[in-house]
Amino acid sequence: MTSLEAKREQFRKYLERSGVIDALSKALIKLYEEANKPDDAVRFIRKHLCDTCPDDEAFDNMKADLIEANNTIIELERELNRVRGNIKRTPSEVLKILENGMQRLDKEESESPIRKYLPGAFEELKDLKSMFGTTMADIFNAGFENPHSEKLAVYVGDHDCYNIFATVLDPIIRDYHGIPEDEDFKQPETDFGDPTTLKNLDPDGKFIKTTKIRVSRNIEEYAFLPKMSEEDYATVMERTSQVLMCLEGEQDGTFYALEDIDSETKKELIKTHVAFDKVNKLLEAGGGYRFWPTGRGIYYNAPRTFAVWVNEEDHLQVISMSQTGSLPEIYRRLINAMPTIEKDLKFRRDDKYGYMTASPTNLGSTLRASVHINLPKLSADVDKLRETCKSLNLEVRLREEEIEPSLEIANKQKLGITEYEAVKIFQDGILELIAQESEK
Repeated sequence: MTSLEAKREQFRKYLERSGVIDALSKALIKLYEEANKPDDAVRFIRKHLCDTCPDDEAFDNMKADLIEANNTIIELERELNRVRGNIKRTPSEVLKILENGMQRLDKEESESPIRKYLPGAFEELKDLKSMFGTTMADIFNAGFENPHSEKLAVYVGDHDCYNIFATVLDPIIRDYHGIPEDEDFKQPETDFGDPTTLKNLDPDGKFIKTTKIRVSRNIEEYAFLPKMSEEDYATVMERTSQVLMCLEGEQDGTFYALEDIDSETKKELIKTHVAFDKVNKLLEAGGGYRFWPTGRGIYYNAPRTFAVWVNEEDHLQVISMSQTGSLPEIYRRLINAMPTIEKDLKFRRDDKYGYMTASPTNLGSTLRASVHINLPKLSADVDKLRETCKSLNLEVRLREEEIEPSLEIANKQKLGITEYEAVKIFQDGILELIAQESEK
């Protein structure tokens, strides 16, 4: 028996064993016995392949039932989020969360700064609340639930937290932004500088996949996401969308409520970093998904090089991006959008903390510049790369969840320096990393 004949015989036995031959034979016999032969024989055979297979009408009914069931699930999830968002903890519950959380951090030998600084401030602050009702249990819950998070798992519910809980938050802020203990931190005036003085990070396109610069803002009248009411979410989105629709030129775009975008389009927009979804476990534990998806929206231009996220982590995240390393162009596009956005919206800002945000990591200028970059030689030793990035005031994350794993590298410090200084630190650091990669 030839190799081809052997394969045919093997396949025939497979069809026989799996019941395919029997099912086809029965369908063909039905077709043979049919007095009035159908025009569409294939459809006839498909219909009679098995006794339990649904016909087209039954399939359409099943599909409609599935859509209805999914819509019901969405409504139930919305109602559950609404109930969660309105839960008020008693003082004894707050104390229990704090005590259990501290015990967990100790038990798991967490390296979180919460474990380092909370015990010394516990007695002083345990019973306090901010003007919007935020407690320490709210602020540190994300850290308690994620004791080994590489990211700082701290989310405040409103601007007043930075004053009420300064005893514990200020040391955490100093550690993250690299501000010495003997140095008072104060945010300089906003200064975006001159984008034309910046450089293209990767003119030959050898290393960088995408470059993104964003700033975060919170409107003065409202709490931050963890303490906003359902009405606040809707109002912030409505006010923000009206302002964004005034943008012109290369920032001209369209606003969409997140819940109005179909699933396939949303997946594609998330893949290209234009949209966001409910996927951040730290933000969820920190209360950032209250009343989801109420009040969440995105604005973006046709080329998808400019976007604004509404009520993702802060009220607004203004984003400029490109699949190149052209830093001057990306930065200029961001800067040019800000006067229109700031014209009718007054944002929460403090002389000490700068623009105020839910996460202490974003205080100050709030400016985060990042690249998705391939550095195969340097990334062969991730620990050494992390140390190198630290010395350059950068932070690195390995994005293994993507189809092609890559590095995301961004500036770390945002507080105590201007917007331009943050971008310049980022630029110089990325250029140094590329130089080191090229020398290896």
